[in-house]
Amino acid sequence: MNIYPTIVILEDDIFFGKLLKNFLVNQEFKNVHLFHEEEECIKAITNEPTILVIDHHLMHSTGFETIKRIKEINPSVQFIYLSGQTTS
Repeated sequence: MNIYPTIVILEDDIFFGKLLKNFLVNQEFKNVHLFHEEEECIKAITNEPTILVIDHHLMHSTGFETIKRIKEINPSVQFIYLSGQTTS
């Protein structure tokens, strides 16, 4: 039995994605996977991921659109929604 949650990060900013993944690994999370594009992430999603950290502005869609698609595959996945957008 695996006691560590699987964490999937979907972040199109390569630097920030690696920074976030390294932070989580340094906090001793064992199953951390990083994706930069929605489609590669969706293809990798099974019933396994328990937590998905997702950006709002992605390469081909928004985080909300991608969440809807992932919920069809795995309705029990939990999300942490990130956005560094500023208002103008």
